[in-house]
Amino acid sequence: MEASAIVAGTAKQEAAKTLIGWTLTRKAIEMYNVGYAVLAMPNIAKPVKYLPENIEQKMIKNDFEWAASVAFRPSSSGPWPILMALSQSFLP
Repeated sequence: MEASAIVAGTAKQEAAKTLIGWTLTRKAIEMYNVGYAVLAMPNIAKPVKYLPENIEQKMIKNDFEWAASVAFRPSSSGPWPILMALSQSFLP
């Protein structure tokens, strides 16, 4: 997953907003398709060399809200139960 964000307190907020706005345009998303087979806008992606054409069907289904809630749950036995729970979210 690729992401863009504006960091709170940035000195150049207007420039950051301009950049983020551009990253959401059709032209930018078409440019991403050079290296990424799965895009944020439907019906734009074209096949990417060396990646399967049905890559979306091969991707895991991940519940990011659940993963975040598990990752930040306090554990008296260290990080291992959390890491094991997260690894289970990647299994079919």
